[in-house]
Amino acid sequence: MRKRYILILSLVSLLLTGCLGGTSTNYIYDGSPTALEVVIRRDTVGPMSLSATDQSKQFVRVKLWMDNDAGETIYQSSETIPLGEITADGYTLAREVPANKGYSVVAVYSDNRGYFEVAQQLQINAPAEKVTTASVNMVPVEYEIVIPDKMYSGGTMNQFKIVFPAEYKHLFDYGIYFRSWPWAVNGEPSLGSYSRPEAPINTYQVDGPLEVYYQFVINLNREYVSNVPALRAYMPNLDYEKDLPVFWVYPYPGYQE
Repeated sequence: MRKRYILILSLVSLLLTGCLGGTSTNYIYDGSPTALEVVIRRDTVGPMSLSATDQSKQFVRVKLWMDNDAGETIYQSSETIPLGEITADGYTLAREVPANKGYSVVAVYSDNRGYFEVAQQLQINAPAEKVTTASVNMVPVEYEIVIPDKMYSGGTMNQFKIVFPAEYKHLFDYGIYFRSWPWAVNGEPSLGSYSRPEAPINTYQVDGPLEVYYQFVINLNREYVSNVPALRAYMPNLDYEKDLPVFWVYPYPGYQE
């Protein structure tokens, strides 16, 4: 009988400590300081456009934050990490955070010429008296640029679009510069026009065909990059390319010169 009691006590002890193949689920989220580690990984064999880039001057923008049920941010930490420090083995971002549920992390890289890599994970729980580790992998973002075949007098510039994947579109804003003569510096045409999807403006009113130069710009949504340097990618980027693309504005559909 004594051996039976000893066996029962041993089983109870194992169950309480999670040693029977399971883990304890008695997690506490009381806001006390706890440890959260985010391991960010990136394939070091990147695209050819990056292999020629001085990676010491390139950065990954990272934001770790938590919102409450009302959508209000109650914790956030932002950091800019040199690109070369994020490898296939991983870069560990360690933070002491309040023990709570629902942390999110986003990491974004851009070569400033329209190439992006993103890593994100939502709903990370960080219980008290634990070391929570979350791993995220940076992957290229593929998107579609939509350009109209023809533009007509006074047409709105929201016919030019950049369509991002649904899981990433909340991260990016974009717009388009345009002017009837070229420029040589990114974003220069202060005398021209700048159109955004949220506030589209009209192109030129014309009586005859007009050649118009344009340049896309993509920004990170400030909601996701507060307290870190802004990201702005130009297409084309005039630091590397000489010529701007053009579109033609015609008086009306079916116009014949």
